[in-house]
Amino acid sequence: MSAVFPVEEVLARLRAGAAPAVDVSGVDAELLAYVTVALQARLGRPFVVVAPENSDARRIAADLTFFAGEATRVVLLPTVEASPYGDLSPDQIGRAHV
Repeated sequence: MSAVFPVEEVLARLRAGAAPAVDVSGVDAELLAYVTVALQARLGRPFVVVAPENSDARRIAADLTFFAGEATRVVLLPTVEASPYGDLSPDQIGRAHV
């Protein structure tokens, strides 16, 4: 990704409806939060930010709250770190996959 984040380009794509989602992988978490808050303020609609790990999500949520202020609602939805087969014995797991 270039040294300067293409905010205007992303904003134009979102406004035109050409991109209901924008992939900004590889962007530093702090920059991601800042840009997300700026885009949300200019578009006036909610945003969803997906992070690969719960620790990343917590850090991004804190950064979003910092840049957006307490008046903007930031909701953290952590993953459920449990196996759907946790209460099944190995023979039941095999049957569950069939």
